[in-house]
Amino acid sequence: MFVRVDNMTEARKLSEAVSLCDCQIDAVTVAGVGNAKNFLDIINLDIRNDIELKFHCADKDLLKYETIVLDRY
Repeated sequence: MFVRVDNMTEARKLSEAVSLCDCQIDAVTVAGVGNAKNFLDIINLDIRNDIELKFHCADKDLLKYETIVLDRY
């Protein structure tokens, strides 16, 4: 799943949304990988490009967690 974060407010909203998920979620950009649940990790990434969210969960839970993030972010 890819998301775009254009400012600090959106970065905070994203970290709050993924914090509702019961699995590890990585935020991946060309600059590196960070913990998507950690606001500071998100803003330290190169957010000029899309951020890929990589969910580390069972396949049966993936759609549920993606929906949580999309609904709140």
